[in-house]
Amino acid sequence: MSIELSLVIPSFRGEEHIRPCLDSIVNQTLSPEKYEVLVVVNGSPDSVPEIVDEILSANSKINYQIIYEELPSLSNARNVGIQWANGDWVTWVDVDDWISNNFLEELLDCARDGVTPLACVADVDEVSGAVSPSPISKQILEHSPGEYKAATLWRALGFAACKLLPTTLAKQRAFDVELRSGEDVAYFPPFYAENELRFDNTPAHKGATYFRQVRTGSMSRQTASFDFSVSQRLRVMQHLDLAAVTAKDDMKSVMHGMMRSQTLFAKRFLDEHPDQLTSVIDAFDDSSLYYTPWNILSAKTNRLAISYNFLPFADASAVVAAKRIINSNRQWNVINNDMSKVRSIDTELHAAVLPYISTQKTIRNVPIFGGWRGVREFCESGRKEIANIEEAHGPQTDIYSRSMWPASHYLAASQKVKRPNAKWTAEFSDPLRKDVFGTERLGNIEDDELWREVYAAVDEAGFELSVNESLFAVCEKIAYALADEIYFTNSHQMKYMMSYLNDEALRSRVRRIARIVPQPVPGSRLLSNNRSEAISPETGRIEIGYFGSFYPNRGAGAILEALRSSGKEVREKVRLNIFTPNHENVSNEISRYDLNGSVLVADQLPYLEFLRKATAMDYLLISDAETASTGHRINPYLPSKLSDYLGTGSSIWALFEPGSILSRQNLTIMNRAGDLQQIASTLKRIAQ
Repeated sequence: MSIELSLVIPSFRGEEHIRPCLDSIVNQTLSPEKYEVLVVVNGSPDSVPEIVDEILSANSKINYQIIYEELPSLSNARNVGIQWANGDWVTWVDVDDWISNNFLEELLDCARDGVTPLACVADVDEVSGAVSPSPISKQILEHSPGEYKAATLWRALGFAACKLLPTTLAKQRAFDVELRSGEDVAYFPPFYAENELRFDNTPAHKGATYFRQVRTGSMSRQTASFDFSVSQRLRVMQHLDLAAVTAKDDMKSVMHGMMRSQTLFAKRFLDEHPDQLTSVIDAFDDSSLYYTPWNILSAKTNRLAISYNFLPFADASAVVAAKRIINSNRQWNVINNDMSKVRSIDTELHAAVLPYISTQKTIRNVPIFGGWRGVREFCESGRKEIANIEEAHGPQTDIYSRSMWPASHYLAASQKVKRPNAKWTAEFSDPLRKDVFGTERLGNIEDDELWREVYAAVDEAGFELSVNESLFAVCEKIAYALADEIYFTNSHQMKYMMSYLNDEALRSRVRRIARIVPQPVPGSRLLSNNRSEAISPETGRIEIGYFGSFYPNRGAGAILEALRSSGKEVREKVRLNIFTPNHENVSNEISRYDLNGSVLVADQLPYLEFLRKATAMDYLLISDAETASTGHRINPYLPSKLSDYLGTGSSIWALFEPGSILSRQNLTIMNRAGDLQQIASTLKRIAQ
């Protein structure tokens, strides 16, 4: 009679545990001629071979072999056992576990092509000896006897035993010998997905049972450590992630679910070691997973970021807020508004910031910039969402809010009123009360509950508000009066905004709490983004990149006139690459300038693609906002792209207004904006 089934027992220092395992094999109802026992002794020798001979040789009909392996590795021992297997089917029993008397017979009776049989799994407490059904069994037995997709009985995929595998297929896939835990999770879901095998749970319903001893050192009871909870879990996830790429939808869903379960170990580690957030995120990034369940890493946090426009809705303000959050190396809860009607979506950048977001609440209001109704509705909805966040996370006592959109500061002020001891940091990206032309922004206030709330809070702080002021002027004042810290992105911005503030006491308070905090340079997570290679421009030319709104008749547009007036040798060696939201209008102007060979115009790029493209440029062109003609005594603006350019390491060519903050930067090339002769000279020098 030929051997139909091979039973592999890996044994590492198993002399204290192996007897119940061997006794259960001797008592099998399956004829011993039909199966073989392969005991793989790995690591340092012990008395296991003698115990095996003692018990199994007493039954002369049992076929068994003892195989010796020096490497102390469960995965390697399983691989060796598979390669030695002579049966059509193979299964495993761990050295400290055992099987019911009908286990092998019932399994073999249901084994057939494309279908593998399943037994129950019972958990045995190593101290008390109490036996209880495992979650695996509960799922198996809740389905009537029959054949099922592997995805239906997915719990069995996370456990090596309790099933038979076709030996020929098992020989084609090895257990990962580098894994020190989670070997079963890494092996079986990809195995079943690749071979499209199904399960038959009939043996389980007939009482076939695998008894699993739950020991102190088992995976679920391991002490949290970076190695076990992060590094080892990611190694397991890489197996699942790669297999999920080509798996059918049901198995892809199962493997992604198992990846989320593995990530829970990392979350529990972070709960105990929040200071390790950056290290955990770096480890996940280095794993280069196609699917990363960042949301599972969400931890409780008392940090609340209020940014009316935030990712995935893309603009400069959203990007700056995201960089602030990333560079904090902490997780935040975020409140923002739905900007889909007025902003594009940047899912790639949103994915990059997700590890630093614990909870994000997007308020589905129509975006309104300068209307009191928009401010009020955002605050009403935002307060409800903050209440939900605090129910889950506790009091939000570290608040960050950012304008341009003024509703951000109004909601933050409302939260500050609710929690006076909270620390509120309010950032102004640009002046709010006045636009780039120095004109007062209009926006009426209504005498309602929100107004009365902020009015009372500012009044209690010892300052004055008037319902007749614009909502933009009031927005600046409530931040000045109630915030614990004010961020201005440059000193001219602060000086300019203080110049039209007529309350000396309030100016004095601002000076005490203000900080000049330039917009953040993108960190390594954004600059070393591994989702794509840097985009290299065509060789043979000096490539100059300009990113942002471009006006042919002012600011950076002077370079077009300088290019046109330059000689052919310059235009053939230098190319200006313009990426702008108004690219169609600019393209028409380029044609008029007869510069089609020297200037390329394209649409604005998503942020991370912009960084990759900018990194590949020889020079990055940046231009001051033109304020001299508007009557501004000082230029309060510093182009937001400068912080991004500084992160790329590329050379920067600045066109500045005299006396501006940009004019004070130590950049590669500094030209006065509008000075065609100087710009043309720079082009010639670059070409040479």
